[in-house]
Amino acid sequence: MIISELKAFDLLKSKFKLSDENARAVIFEINATDRKITEQVEDEFLKRKDVFLTKDDKVELIEKIEQQAQKIERTRADLIKWMFIFWIGQLAALVGLFKLFIP
Repeated sequence: MIISELKAFDLLKSKFKLSDENARAVIFEINATDRKITEQVEDEFLKRKDVFLTKDDKVELIEKIEQQAQKIERTRADLIKWMFIFWIGQLAALVGLFKLFIP
């Protein structure tokens, strides 16, 4: 028994006039109940752990968002570049057709 259990054991014997066996039984039940409650709290925490956002999770999430933003930026720049190339090609083709049909 640890010190707090010994104190509780002495209190049960002196204040409630329990026998050694009954005092031990009460201490045992208190410990068993404490373990059950602790397990229930831990189980509930594990169930809800995915809901909580820790500081590390936040940093990781911000890094991922920044990486995605950079990818979108690069894709946008490439898209604009290829649009101008396409427009210049279309304009050159149109000018060529005009020169072909208009003397």
